[in-house]
This record gives sequence, C-alpha cells and structure tokens, in this order.
Amino acid sequence: APGRDEAVAEELEALADRARLRGAGDVAVSALERAAELSADPQSRADRLFLAGDLAQKLGRSSDAVHFLRAAQQIGLPAAEDATASFYLEVAENTWSGAAMICNFARIARELADSGEGRRALDALETIAVRAYWERLDDEMRREIASIFDEIAVAADETGRLQIIGLIDPIGRGKQVLDEVVR
Repeated sequence: APGRDEAVAEELEALADRARLRGAGDVAVSALERAAELSADPQSRADRLFLAGDLAQKLGRSSDAVHFLRAAQQIGLPAAEDATASFYLEVAENTWSGAAMICNFARIARELADSGEGRRALDALETIAVRAYWERLDDEMRREIASIFDEIAVAADETGRLQIIGLIDPIGRGKQVLDEVVR
C-alpha cells in the first residue's frame, strides 16, 4: 500500500519502547501512532494502535486512548488485547458491564496460563482485580478465579501477585496474603 513501510514502522516501535523506558511516554505514544500509520500488515497496525492506546490510558490521555483502542478493535485484536481494550473503554466512558467482563478476563487468563504465558495471564487478572473486589461475585466465582491465579506459573515474589489474589478473593485468601506478607 502506498505510504506503508514496515521497516520504518518497526524502527519507530523500537524507538517508542526506548522512549517509554526513559519516561518519555508522550514521545512513545506519538511514535507508536506513526508506526501504526506506516504498518503494511493490518495485525501489526492493530497491535501498535493497541500499544499506543494502552500507554495513552496509563498517561491519563483518555481521549487519545479511546481513539487508538477503538481503531485497534475495528481492525481486530487478539482476545486478551481486545478484552483489555474493552475494559479501558468502559473505564474511560464510565460504564461497566459487570461480572461478565470479569468472567471474560478470567477465561482469557486461564487460556494464557495454559499456553505458558504466565506474565500475560497475571496481567489479565491484574486488570480486573479492583473491579472483582468491588463486584458482588458469588463465592464460587471468586474461588474459580482464584484457582486460575493458582495455575499461573510466576515467581512467588512477582510484583503485584499478592495484591491481585487479595483483591480477587479477600475472604478466602486473606490469611494466605497476610502470611506471605509477614515472611
């Protein structure tokens, strides 16, 4: 397609990663946006738009996040990224689909854990942990999500691990969290 250059898009994506690591989030978002524009492959374009939207959301740039995430969803995202985009859009638009969203993330986390992607599975649960805490989930659902958490292969000292399980199942797992914090 005219104006598409995957090699330049890849360089811009690498530049965005370096900028993000150095604390230049706005530069990273701009680089990802331009990389998406130059992407020859629609999936690469969607992935880069998702990354731009994810970072824009973390930077508090809600309108930019909504724009990038919607564009990425229109092209098509993998299940985990699509669910994350939907969640961020709900947050930005102050809506909530309720327990269905939590169940969707739990299903995705299980699929990621089963395929050996422990860190991404933990990220999926982390995304909805606070919502799970406040949602009126029944005990069975909390135990089911906690069992998915138990299946995720991550280090015991993984950042956020205790926070996630404490939020997802505060009554059932509270003692476990306290015991691990004391160690």
